[in-house]
Amino acid sequence: MQINHYGPINSLSYGLVNLNILKNLYKLRHDVVYWPIGHIEAIPPDTGLINQCIQNQVNVNKNSPCLKVFHEFDLCTKIGSGKYGTMSFFEIDRLDARRVTHLNCSDIIFCPSTWAKTVMENSGVKPEKVICHPGVDTNLFRSKPLQNDGVTRFCAISKWEVRKSFKELAIAFEKAFLSEDKVELYIAADNPFFPEEENQAWRNLFLNGKLGNKVKFVNRSLEQVAIADLINYCDCLISPSKAEGWNLCVMEALACGRHVITTKYSAMTDYCDDTNAMLIRIDGMQNCFDGAWFTPESIGDARWAYYGKDQIDQLIHYMQLVHSKKMNNELLINDFGINTAKIFNWSKTVDIITENLK
Repeated sequence: MQINHYGPINSLSYGLVNLNILKNLYKLRHDVVYWPIGHIEAIPPDTGLINQCIQNQVNVNKNSPCLKVFHEFDLCTKIGSGKYGTMSFFEIDRLDARRVTHLNCSDIIFCPSTWAKTVMENSGVKPEKVICHPGVDTNLFRSKPLQNDGVTRFCAISKWEVRKSFKELAIAFEKAFLSEDKVELYIAADNPFFPEEENQAWRNLFLNGKLGNKVKFVNRSLEQVAIADLINYCDCLISPSKAEGWNLCVMEALACGRHVITTKYSAMTDYCDDTNAMLIRIDGMQNCFDGAWFTPESIGDARWAYYGKDQIDQLIHYMQLVHSKKMNNELLINDFGINTAKIFNWSKTVDIITENLK
């Protein structure tokens, strides 16, 4: 089947989702016509496949279905006149009129989580909605033995945002450990939309504390193998996000058999439970204003999870628990996480998309 695939490819979440969908559409022998949004960021051999799919534009059939994977406030444009499917990732608990209007331009919506489907239904989004979880490449993100050198290593892979709770993580890390504790925290979080001084201000939240020498900053790489290596070098991934549309790095850490600390809210509730993750319970919601991406003008009165003293205390407890187990040689591979990741693969994602675009 010919499919017009419309969306960005880069190192951010939308870009990685689009890249994996494109690769698996091609793998399953679909005729992929790729229409990029923005500058393409990719490396070989992916660049060859991407360029090949762009060249397929010369043979496009305007009646072929279109899949657009992009922001929920930018869906009114599509390629051709065929059936139109969309997939968006949002982090707010209600959608304003603009977002609803754009989503209503779809013929079918591929919902990345049950939570997202519920938010859309409650906000008045009308088209048919199908749960279509993103996947994880278990050939790349696969388990390796834990490091056995007497150091507990945590990692956080994201980008600097209030929503990602890095300020809360900095507070928790300082309170959880002493200077003599053998712990390290690796952070890959530079935000490409920020000037360097703003990225540095976020780093200083960690560097200016008493444990600043235990925090290491890692460049976010286009090479997914580098992300897999970072996860496998560490014992536990920390993602105390106030809301997520999916959270790729959590699923990738589960696939690697690493322990995960994350929030019991939003998309993560579709694949994280008490068997495979350490879940931070929330006891309220707060307006999701951060002065940058989320403002009253852009999202109205939408909310996300409230992070207060109780949530920070839970984060401290979980980090200390991981460290204690590591020091006592009781920390094992997260087999429940590995088994969870096996359920979520990109081939299944693409099968749902193509079946519903016929």
